[in-house]
Amino acid sequence: MKIRRNAALLALVALTIGLSGCLNRTNDYAELIDSSNVLIHYDKQDRDRMDSFIERAKQKKYDYVLAVANTIEGGKLIYDLVSDQQDGRIHLRMDYSRDIYTGQDDAKQEYVCERIDWEKGFGERGVRLSSCEGLDADIQLFGFSE
Repeated sequence: MKIRRNAALLALVALTIGLSGCLNRTNDYAELIDSSNVLIHYDKQDRDRMDSFIERAKQKKYDYVLAVANTIEGGKLIYDLVSDQQDGRIHLRMDYSRDIYTGQDDAKQEYVCERIDWEKGFGERGVRLSSCEGLDADIQLFGFSE
């Protein structure tokens, strides 16, 4: 009888410790995903973050930005940018699969580019990638109001 009581007490302690570990966790993934790396408002804060990404890329330092832009019809365009410190290039993944007017063959594209910079025009600063593998022209991604 004493062995059962000790076993039950041990099981209760283990269950309590296990549950306390679960209760301290949140469903907020803020620790895993730094929200400053996600551009969705295209305001001054997002522009400053993109400016930081461009400067770090020019210095051939690692950085990461995920930009979500809206189409005129309300679809989402996702730009996944990584500045790679290993090869000093910018890796771009474009995901148009959430835009219903994009064909599925063109929904996802990937490029590796040598340079990234700002392009000014019409009261806006746009992000431009150049010297991309497999492309003859530069890629104009998205812009920020001045």
